[in-house]
Amino acid sequence: MPAMRPVTASDLAAVEAVHADLILGSASRQGKLYADLSKIAPTVMTDGGGGQWKLNLRLIGEALGRTNDAEQLLIDYDREAAETRRAIRASGAAGARKPRVAVVRATADGGLRFAKRDSFAGTLLSDAGVAQVGTVADADAVLLSSDPGATRSVPGHPSRVDAELWWGAGGALAARTALGELQRALAP
Repeated sequence: MPAMRPVTASDLAAVEAVHADLILGSASRQGKLYADLSKIAPTVMTDGGGGQWKLNLRLIGEALGRTNDAEQLLIDYDREAAETRRAIRASGAAGARKPRVAVVRATADGGLRFAKRDSFAGTLLSDAGVAQVGTVADADAVLLSSDPGATRSVPGHPSRVDAELWWGAGGALAARTALGELQRALAP
């Protein structure tokens, strides 16, 4: 069965009409609908925070009866994170210390947002063995994305990255893609 777009209260009849075997939702988006959704089919809610993407992957794997597949995705990710760490270290991007990286998003209102440590981006940086910093001035590399209409720039030569990827809820495939972007930024 194909996945549906995020469900709202007005979509409950449509959800019921597809006769789902399982409903996967996000606590931050559909948490208030849990009781109604649970009446339709068994319902599993994941944590909406991107910093919990590994736990969410395990939870979804368990709900689908595919725990081994979920663990294999995480094993593959861990291997790629280790390869990224080695490549960054071998490049000498920051000398003897850990490279410092800022994940920045230019907003339409002219501001800059920096990824939090407990975000999807924060977990990636930690797993890749780099230090996350909260200012452009302290960074050896800046991973910059922009909201539509954003005009603010940052000094230096930031690496352009996909906002959906770095600021999203994450997942194994997104993480592996983001590790590639990080490696290109630090160890070209």
